[in-house]
Amino acid sequence: MNQLSEIIQLAKGRIPVVVGPTASGKTDLAIQLAQKINSEIISVDSRQIFHGFRIGTAQPGRYQLGLIRHHLIDVLDPDALISSGKYADWVNDCENDIISRNKSIILTGGSFLYLQSITQGIIQEVDSDPEVRQEIYQYIESIGLDSALEEIKSFDPKYGAIIHKNDTKRMVRALEIYKVTGKAPTEIFLKQKILDKEKRNKYFYISISTERDALYERINKRTDEMISSGWLDEVNKLLNSGISRDSHPMQSLGYRQLLDVIKELTDIDSAIEIIKAKTRQFAKKQLTWLNKIDIDFEYKLSNSNNE
Repeated sequence: MNQLSEIIQLAKGRIPVVVGPTASGKTDLAIQLAQKINSEIISVDSRQIFHGFRIGTAQPGRYQLGLIRHHLIDVLDPDALISSGKYADWVNDCENDIISRNKSIILTGGSFLYLQSITQGIIQEVDSDPEVRQEIYQYIESIGLDSALEEIKSFDPKYGAIIHKNDTKRMVRALEIYKVTGKAPTEIFLKQKILDKEKRNKYFYISISTERDALYERINKRTDEMISSGWLDEVNKLLNSGISRDSHPMQSLGYRQLLDVIKELTDIDSAIEIIKAKTRQFAKKQLTWLNKIDIDFEYKLSNSNNE
């Protein structure tokens, strides 16, 4: 029995979720599976959703989009702000639409925070608000990390005790939760664990695995292909169309480095090497996250698998 057949047999009506590090071939695997089970694909990617950022976010190409209908690709204005809760709502709308047309669903993407919100649930009252979060970042800058940590300990001693004094991200989230709900993060996280167990069984996680050296080779090759496909021209066109250099997608990995080329702060060859190195580092972080979650099926990528 091949791996696709095994996935179909094991999933048994649950929604497949194809995950894996960047450049591991998630889109191609999702398409192969979708062709077998009459599915449509919902992208869960915080960058591919933005309109116009086709090459640098590795959006599915015209041929791939022609094979299987995709959702939440190239649809959002680059100036828009999104959160995991909003994304989960959009995915839910897509799921209902697909089901209404008697088709099944596949999720795939590399935005693991969004995937977690979708497949394990999110308590709506603590959905991250980008504007509130920015206010809290500025507040912490004004009072300092030590004072911020002491403030967290005052309303949640248990959570404050496990936050490192330099962990700005967790401090921001703790203060955000308390500001929005008036409740201690420890209390909210306990509710989240209960919600996790209830929703997780709806989904079937498929993780693509490959040797790290092979993955890094794929990353390097894909970066070169993106440059050859006109990635730098894409950045120029986006800027000329009025997209801000400070917009959320323009700050993505790769786009930042190509902006430096345009501003003549570096040359294209140096930028390419930086992009490759940072993408490898990003993939390493993704692998760490994948090792922490409950995977239902490990799809082993080999040279014989489609890219």
